[in-house]
Amino acid sequence: MLDPQEGPFAGELVADGEEVRIRLDAAGCSEDPFWSFSGTDHVAAPLDLVRRADGTDVLLPWCTERISAFLGRRTAAEQALSTGESVTLVGSLLRGLTELDGCPLPGAWWLTDGGRPVFVLGTGEPAAEGSRALIARVRDGAADRGLERLLADIESGLADPRAARRRMDRWDAELTELAAPRPLHREVFAPAAAGAVVAKRFPAALDVPADEGTRWWTAVSGRAAMAAERVRGLLRRLGSAAPRRRQSRRMPKPESGAANPVGGRRRPLLIGAAAATVVLAVGLLWPTGEGDDPASAQAVETPVAGTPAAETPSPEHSARTATPQDVPSGDPVAAVPGLVERIERCLRAHDGVCADAVVEGSAAAVLAAIERADTGDAVSLVDSYGDIAVIRRGDVQEEQQILVLLRRKDEWLVRDVYAVADQPGSS
Repeated sequence: MLDPQEGPFAGELVADGEEVRIRLDAAGCSEDPFWSFSGTDHVAAPLDLVRRADGTDVLLPWCTERISAFLGRRTAAEQALSTGESVTLVGSLLRGLTELDGCPLPGAWWLTDGGRPVFVLGTGEPAAEGSRALIARVRDGAADRGLERLLADIESGLADPRAARRRMDRWDAELTELAAPRPLHREVFAPAAAGAVVAKRFPAALDVPADEGTRWWTAVSGRAAMAAERVRGLLRRLGSAAPRRRQSRRMPKPESGAANPVGGRRRPLLIGAAAATVVLAVGLLWPTGEGDDPASAQAVETPVAGTPAAETPSPEHSARTATPQDVPSGDPVAAVPGLVERIERCLRAHDGVCADAVVEGSAAAVLAAIERADTGDAVSLVDSYGDIAVIRRGDVQEEQQILVLLRRKDEWLVRDVYAVADQPGSS
């Protein structure tokens, strides 16, 4: 179900063949003016009717984004429309104006889930005024001089509706002479701070007063997370040190019926680890002074007796891009070059499944993304969630991709690949 804030139509998303539509009760929108534009290509109007036992539903196009927001994302990402994309967008606006035939009702230009520009009747401004504003934004980013001159002519010509109707066909022909229409590339994301995303998606969260209790709980939550991470590292080292200690003592093999010395020693170790966990957690959660910085709670870990001290990586080592030679086996970063090589072999062999490199069911999207990518060989870790890892692939100055890896049976497979525009470098 779509909320009213998620698009111009609030209703149920349904499958209509290979398309996705919005289904509404026809009785609830019988007064809407879009009924008279049914059958048009660039006006958001009824596409079909669905009979049910107690009434009739209407199917409408799923409008996912305003064109103004789409152009804003492309501008923020510094990726202007290509000439072919500009021809698609401006040509669709002109055809939509022809289908509206001078309709004075206000509305806004949207993109459907398939990337088709459509005019949605409702709140906004007349279609011609909205088209002029959008064409002006496209013209500002146009790199082709011929396209820029033509868009300026169209923008000024739309100010006179009667003269514009006579010139629509000529404008359409001149656009297609400049370049062949190309689909709009919508997988472009402008950089955004996490706080801005939270403020947009969850505005109610910003209304909570930051009282003393809230500040205390925030500090406790951060310290609890650090405590849990340090305790996990402590237990891992305890588990890895136990086999080495047993081997160093060279214990004789116990006779049948005798108590197991290994099991006897394991219990004190676990009890000691549990006690260390409680002490460590209480120490980190203990309230401190007003000026306490969460970073100050990150004390140096004391190595367990009999285990080597953990080396603290230098900033240069952490920032350096990992290669298969300097990462341990099983690391997702080290697995990426081999996975990409397998996927490229699958592409050459026309293997549409690529089971030895791609998660089942994801082959089509992953193969297509790797095939059209033009990235470098640099690989770095973005984040790791146990059996799921997020990897950045590509040089900082060039195109980059994000690979989502999934570990199954001690083997990494690619589950998803998507492009990242204007992605910051490794850190």
